[in-house]
Amino acid sequence: MKELIEGFSRQLRDAVKIARTGVLRKAPGGFQQVFISGLGGSGIGATIVSEWASEYATIPVNVSKGYFIPAYVSNQTLYIASSYSGDTEETLACLEQAESRNAHIICITSGGRMADIAREKGYDLILLPGGMPPRSCLGYSLTQLVHIFEHFGLLAAGSLKEVEEAIAFLDGEEAATVASARELTSKIAGKMPVIYTTSGNEGIAIRFRQQINENAKMLCWHHVIPEMNHNELV
Repeated sequence: MKELIEGFSRQLRDAVKIARTGVLRKAPGGFQQVFISGLGGSGIGATIVSEWASEYATIPVNVSKGYFIPAYVSNQTLYIASSYSGDTEETLACLEQAESRNAHIICITSGGRMADIAREKGYDLILLPGGMPPRSCLGYSLTQLVHIFEHFGLLAAGSLKEVEEAIAFLDGEEAATVASARELTSKIAGKMPVIYTTSGNEGIAIRFRQQINENAKMLCWHHVIPEMNHNELV
């Protein structure tokens, strides 16, 4: 896991190559909404990108972490199923429902049942390298979502280029990042971390919490400003 985390920028670089070589079908018409299904490491990228898109997209973008899709999903919905393993039962259940609504479907996975369904039904399929823990593959799923959103005009042109710029930044700041991480680790080890973030950045806080939960095996929680002003401060 340590090596996978240290290789995050390399993963992003590989993910950009996958995105730039992939081919997405053109939409038959305009979409009324975007709906993304995904859990854990496969779903957090959707949460982050949906917040990013809120400043640009002119249609609603929603994310599901459960077994069901809402009634509004239809043939005018861009539906994205994201499951690294391809066998996440909640995401497969949502995919089946999206099929019954004739949504425009795109699948992001490394294989499994989801890849089989996409091939059988002729859905757009973005294949990721397999064999890694899903929580270590944020770079792959997030980058493909940025590509899809940019392709359909839900993010500004050049958004995938921003990912490439982030790679250069991460590489240049690697030593400083490791030093900061070690300092932070020494402060929170053996404690109960509480993460606060601003509106529009909750996905990043969730990702941080999930990594503490899954990698450090520590309980942790987060909250968002200004909502905490009405709750926890009171």
